[in-house]
Amino acid sequence: MFVTGRLFEHIFKTVAGEVGLLAEVEIVADTLWLKDIAVYPAHSNELHIGQTEVKKCLRQIEEWARIEGFRRLRITGTRMSGASKGRSVDFTRVL
Repeated sequence: MFVTGRLFEHIFKTVAGEVGLLAEVEIVADTLWLKDIAVYPAHSNELHIGQTEVKKCLRQIEEWARIEGFRRLRITGTRMSGASKGRSVDFTRVL
């Protein structure tokens, strides 16, 4: 599912609607790194993607990463909307 140099893209179904996620994949030792991540409404520009939807997507990615044997998940990118628009995102989760 996760291959260095490839794009990871998936549509997640949430209560608010479908959320798309796109990121470049890099694997560094036991860390899955999703770079330049983009989270967007999958079918409608009207969908507000809130914290609840993002957390649901993140939990699913964490589960897939665990299944594939990763011990850490790193996510980096730039916020494109919301109160923190323009701020960098860079966090690592221990799986």
